[in-house]
Amino acid sequence: METVAKAVAEKLNQYPNKNLLKFVIPRKGFSSLSVEGGALYDPVADKAFVDALRKHLDPGIKVVEVNTDINNSQFALAVVEALNESLKR
Repeated sequence: METVAKAVAEKLNQYPNKNLLKFVIPRKGFSSLSVEGGALYDPVADKAFVDALRKHLDPGIKVVEVNTDINNSQFALAVVEALNESLKR
């Protein structure tokens, strides 16, 4: 997960307008299979990804963490808010 996070960060760091980028993280699962009770549930791996992403991501890129899974409407609203914030710039 650390290798994947580093690769993601390297790609995002190449973007010239970093103040427009937002990375929204669902703290309780990146997919329907990685939620608690799911076949890919692994909070240790998820934390490793998030920690490595934060370590390698340019500080100009905003990271938003949402305390829900990716398929929850609360997560969707956070993504919409992040998009609206970028569009207002």
